[in-house]
Amino acid sequence: MSRHASNITPEQLRETTNDREGLETALFLSAVFITARDDNMLPGAALGLAISAGIAYLIFRSAIRLNLRTFFLVTGSFLIVIAAGLVGHSVMALQELGWLPIGTATAWDLG
Repeated sequence: MSRHASNITPEQLRETTNDREGLETALFLSAVFITARDDNMLPGAALGLAISAGIAYLIFRSAIRLNLRTFFLVTGSFLIVIAAGLVGHSVMALQELGWLPIGTATAWDLG
C-alpha cells in the first residue's frame, strides 16, 4: 500500500460528494431568492426540484433504462450551448465596460 493512500472509502466519498451538491444547490437557491424581485421564483424552483426528484426515483427504481451514451451526448450538447451563451454575454458585458474594445467599430453605416 502506498504511503500516500487515503483511508476514505468509496461510500464516504460518494456521500461527501452528494452532500456537497445538495449544499451548493441550497446556497444557490437562497442567493437567487434573496436577490430576486420576482415572486415566481419559489414555484419554479419547487417544480424543478420535484421533476429532478421524480427522474431520480424512476432511474433508481429501474423504471427507466437509461442509455448513458445518449444521456451524456444530449446533456453535453446542452452544456455547450449554455457555455456559449455565457461566453457571449461575458464578451458583451466586457465590451460595454470598455475593457474589451475589440469588435466594437461600426462595420457598415447605412445612415
